[in-house]
Amino acid sequence: MTVSIPPELRQRLSTFGITAEDLEVLPSLRDFAEKTLPGLLERGLSRLASWPEAMAALRHPEVHRLRVAHWQRVATGQLDAGFLESAEALGVALHRHGMPIYGVGLCGVTTLNLISEELGLNPPGPGWVRREAARKFALRLSLSHVAWLHCELLLECFTRAEKAARTSLTNRLVGTFEQRMSGVVEELGQSVRQMEEAVQVIVGNAGRIGEVSGTVAQSAARADQDVQAAASSAEQLTNSVGQISRQLGEATRIAARAVEDARRTDTVVQALAEGAKRIDDVVSLINSIAGQTNLLALNATIEAARAGEAGKGFAVVASEVKNLANQTAKATEEISGQIGQVQGATREAVAAIENIARTIDEINQIAAAIAEAVAQQGQTADAIARTVQQAAAGNRRVSEMMRGFEADASSARQVAGQLSSAAGGLGGHSRSLRQAMDGFMSEVRSA
Repeated sequence: MTVSIPPELRQRLSTFGITAEDLEVLPSLRDFAEKTLPGLLERGLSRLASWPEAMAALRHPEVHRLRVAHWQRVATGQLDAGFLESAEALGVALHRHGMPIYGVGLCGVTTLNLISEELGLNPPGPGWVRREAARKFALRLSLSHVAWLHCELLLECFTRAEKAARTSLTNRLVGTFEQRMSGVVEELGQSVRQMEEAVQVIVGNAGRIGEVSGTVAQSAARADQDVQAAASSAEQLTNSVGQISRQLGEATRIAARAVEDARRTDTVVQALAEGAKRIDDVVSLINSIAGQTNLLALNATIEAARAGEAGKGFAVVASEVKNLANQTAKATEEISGQIGQVQGATREAVAAIENIARTIDEINQIAAAIAEAVAQQGQTADAIARTVQQAAAGNRRVSEMMRGFEADASSARQVAGQLSSAAGGLGGHSRSLRQAMDGFMSEVRSA
């Protein structure tokens, strides 16, 4: 039977020493290949027990089916297009089910030995030169040539499958890597942009902080001057309040002495009024005596007139007594008038002294109230002075802090400038990283 050998298979025949005689000899094994070979391949799996990975792959039903079909072509020398297809199908199935690459050659040699043993193709020894033996040797040699071609095709298939798997894995890994790295690069670029925006904000804020700090420092300095002036005024107020308080104390003491003097004067005037009253009583008594004396003189004059000439001397005396009584009455009247005036003046003086005493008491009470208010104002002035001093200290502290803020703002502007430069460099590195990653991805995909 003539076999149509594909061009891509024909160029391998000479490499593996496959001749036309080999292709004529091998079809004689067709009956063996169809009836005996399937069971032989299944029984021969035990020889691969030391290689569990290879044995596990060969036990798979799909692999066993494809293996039997392909080895039937190998054993009968059917090197047609179907041979390449069955080799490709078996190689793909073996690779898919985990056959290690060393198992290809191992499985090929084991299968060749199984077939040779089953057909009695192995030479028994040095004397093996009979005609039948020569035929069997030629058959084994032809079978070996095709078996090695089979192994080479499977290894090529494994290589392509391995490359395809590696390419698939590489593409998958590259895709995952590219996706992740693209995300990282994009996030990096976005972070750089955000950082650049943040740097601009920081620069602007630092500038404004510096300006505000300078303004606040100047305001704090002016406020400190104002506070110092207020402290000086508060101190003057405290001194003035103290002086007023001392003067009010002195005025209170003077008012108290005036009240006491008014009370003593009132006592003296009351005593004077009492003396005037007693004098008035004495004057009244004298006036009463003068009246009685005048009445007695009148009676004496009447009696002297009755006595006539004998009573003339007595009448003269009585007349003189009467004159003296009249003069005494006039004098007592004048004294009574003077005493009345003294008593009126005394009453007015008592009333005036009482009014003066009441006024001084009122003045004293007002002075006490003023003194208390001044004392409270003094305490308030002291508190104001303390508060002003604390405010002055606070203003100085604020001035120092503002100067520190201004220095920090200047440092922040410098750092922000450095950060801006770093962000620009980082952006350049991000773009370089993107370009390098794209180049790496292209190289990996083309490998």
